[in-house]
Amino acid sequence: YMRRPILLSLLLACVLVSPSFAEKTIVGMMEEPLLTPEALNKGIAKEALGSHLSDDSDYGEAWFYYGFTAKGGVLFGLLSCSNYGVSKYQSSVDLWYYDPNGEITHGHGEYDVDEFSAKKDAFGVTIGKNKLWGSPPTYHFFIQEEDLELNMTLTALHPSAMLGGGKIGFQEVGEEDVKIWSAAMLAGTGTMVGTLKVKDAILDVGGYGYLDHGYSTIKVPTFSRDWYVLSVSHPDITMKLLDFRLKEDYEPREIALCTIVHKGKLDRKSVV
Repeated sequence: YMRRPILLSLLLACVLVSPSFAEKTIVGMMEEPLLTPEALNKGIAKEALGSHLSDDSDYGEAWFYYGFTAKGGVLFGLLSCSNYGVSKYQSSVDLWYYDPNGEITHGHGEYDVDEFSAKKDAFGVTIGKNKLWGSPPTYHFFIQEEDLELNMTLTALHPSAMLGGGKIGFQEVGEEDVKIWSAAMLAGTGTMVGTLKVKDAILDVGGYGYLDHGYSTIKVPTFSRDWYVLSVSHPDITMKLLDFRLKEDYEPREIALCTIVHKGKLDRKSVV
């Protein structure tokens, strides 16, 4: 199929005007309603904080974190769940620590459906013994995999926001189902307080961090040829730029989502 990005709200009109669309897939931004600056800075709806569990075989969801400690260490964390395997809601946990000297320690675990749970109307996910929980602006982490154990609290300095215009929707003309890709920036910049145990050493992880939560009912490799991310996390400014380079079957060949927060206020959300 040839796929052309347009607003999904125009889908019916396009079908009526051009019958040839019946053999195509429509890709477009499902944007949030136009909000005032005051409304934008109240944060996101509670539904965006919770999980979006789906029986769709292409369903996937992830909670992503990174942090920079005051002593020069770097942390990356990823908790994920998907239906890509032979059973539903298979999940995994990854945590990486890059110490100031460049040494890398990685912990990884894989879990079945009976070891996974996630709240629907609030922020909270449990995978095995690992757990993320809290509510804006404060989020708590307990991650223990192999030689790493993270006990940390991240407090957002800026309001949470949906990345770009909210959601990217994929719908074949004539079909009711809409495939979704969506992500929420929960803490564009936040203060970290806590400890990281690396083997037998206990380290202070005080510093700055970032947290987002996204889900999809379409496998990203289906439409994305390349995926570039630029993140800036600073007490005065947060910027998140996602640039999707799409595969040959899609037009246009690029979608970019940008969110900027300056001095604690959400200044701009844009779709390019």
